[in-house]
Amino acid sequence: MKKLYLPVLLMTCLLMAACGDADKTKENDASTSITVETETSNGSVTDVTTEASDDNGAAQLSDNDKIYDFAIECWKKRDVAPLYEYCSKDIKALIDEDGFIGMFDDFIDNFGAITSVDEKDVVEAQGMQSYCTTVHFENADCPASFTFINGELGGISMLPTFTKDFTKEVSDTVKEDYFQIDSDGYKLTAVFTYSGSDAQPTVLLINGSGPSDYNEATGLVAPFEEIARRLADKGINSLRMEKRTYRFGDKFKPTDDLDEEYFTDFGNAYKWLQNDSRVSDIYIVGHSLGAQIALEMSDEYKPAGLVFLNGTMRHLADVAYDQYVEADPANKAAYTQMFSAAKAVTAANVSGANYGGLTDYYWADYNDMDLEGDLKAVAIPVTIINCGADSQIYDADIDLFKTLIEGKDNCTFTLLQGINHFGYKSEGQNAYDTFKNREFATEIIDAIAAGIKK
Repeated sequence: MKKLYLPVLLMTCLLMAACGDADKTKENDASTSITVETETSNGSVTDVTTEASDDNGAAQLSDNDKIYDFAIECWKKRDVAPLYEYCSKDIKALIDEDGFIGMFDDFIDNFGAITSVDEKDVVEAQGMQSYCTTVHFENADCPASFTFINGELGGISMLPTFTKDFTKEVSDTVKEDYFQIDSDGYKLTAVFTYSGSDAQPTVLLINGSGPSDYNEATGLVAPFEEIARRLADKGINSLRMEKRTYRFGDKFKPTDDLDEEYFTDFGNAYKWLQNDSRVSDIYIVGHSLGAQIALEMSDEYKPAGLVFLNGTMRHLADVAYDQYVEADPANKAAYTQMFSAAKAVTAANVSGANYGGLTDYYWADYNDMDLEGDLKAVAIPVTIINCGADSQIYDADIDLFKTLIEGKDNCTFTLLQGINHFGYKSEGQNAYDTFKNREFATEIIDAIAAGIKK
């Protein structure tokens, strides 16, 4: 994939994976956001001098203030190539110059020209210095931060919010409507991708666990954007939406559960599709934990079919336990105790305890689901797609799927080799490799489309 599509951008979890020297950076687990988890042990910020491009006419810049001002001016002029010279070597290992330029250009392509930039606020923490501001575009406001480590640009974070609805032409045949869905008092950013005005089969994309934007962007990959636009080329519309926890995580209370994280908001998204004239049959596509949510939603909303992408029907605590132990085998006993306690929680014994980053209120709600029984009972078509290079799913997950759908003519299972958890080509994974931009697998699109009745 030669061009990066980053409309709401994975910029929120973009280049922070590589701040500082590789040997001074704490490696992040592939299943978590690489922005918030990355730490550096470097004790101070020191300035270095890097010469800017002669074409830009800039003199040598030797402090963070000047580099920040230079970054804003380059972005305004839509000429960010000279800024690439100030990026850390680890950022350059994640993204080449063309991708870096395209990343900034896509913001302007999607949200219009920059109209103004607020005064900056400088924050220092853990040896890093972050310059925070809000960049105003014609169609969006974008809180942004540029983080410097050892005098180099080591991280960029952006979180745009639409200020008005707008439509983008992706190609000669595909368009996207950018708008907000009102749900339970929250305005959630969403994108409807379509080709033509006639009613066509449409998928609702359900994100995996943790906060994520409408592209389910992680590092330099944006799987939902890839899926949506490529399905549209095949005459299949889609709706994708940010999770409430992505933008409004500070509003998430200890007593909140799956209703607040998933069911209320994606239920309202489903209802939005039911009222749009461009939609015929509705399918739900769930990625990772979203596969379980899709299954549970199907009983109430009666979609035409389901698609599970790199999901599982095993208990979330069991999957998390395997991931924790794999990363930290020395503490296996502690993880056994923690996740056993999570599985034992009921509504009658909640106390506000936390297991694996989730409160017992959340676990009590989760434990009420009968995933295995529900999959055995489901009668609508179910397309199950798992990938061989997925480091977050185990043989036990695949074996359980095969057992549960044995003898069910409405269910199909496909295992695609050489593809990772997010749908990108990869023979093997590590935390760094997972978030690096690469080729999205056409096999994923073909397998999803095969499960959609045209």
